[in-house]
Amino acid sequence: MIGYLYLSLALGLAAYGNIVLKYCMNKADVGSLSGLEFVQFYLHFFFLTAWGWSCVLSIAFCCLFWFAALSRFDLSIAIPFLSLNFVLITLLSIFILNEPFSWNKIIGVCVIVLGVFIASRGG
Repeated sequence: MIGYLYLSLALGLAAYGNIVLKYCMNKADVGSLSGLEFVQFYLHFFFLTAWGWSCVLSIAFCCLFWFAALSRFDLSIAIPFLSLNFVLITLLSIFILNEPFSWNKIIGVCVIVLGVFIASRGG
């Protein structure tokens, strides 16, 4: 049972890091930055802001929990659960980042969930 907790924490931390990074990128309008400005943004973001450090730490702890989960599951079981990150990030991006909703996204998410369910039932 602890293995599922490790998997859940790894997924949640990875989703957090991605959502926060994208949120900060949207606020900074990095799409309009040139090459050097882009690098400067990332160096400043990751080393000099609390949001950047929270992303770095979330990914570091995500890796630790992922390693712990791998010690409890076969890789053929753990990897399909990793696919649930696509589901979580898709839903969070719609609700938190106000990214556009589409039925194609929802159908894709349902297919991923079904695939994880089928793979986790395998022998």
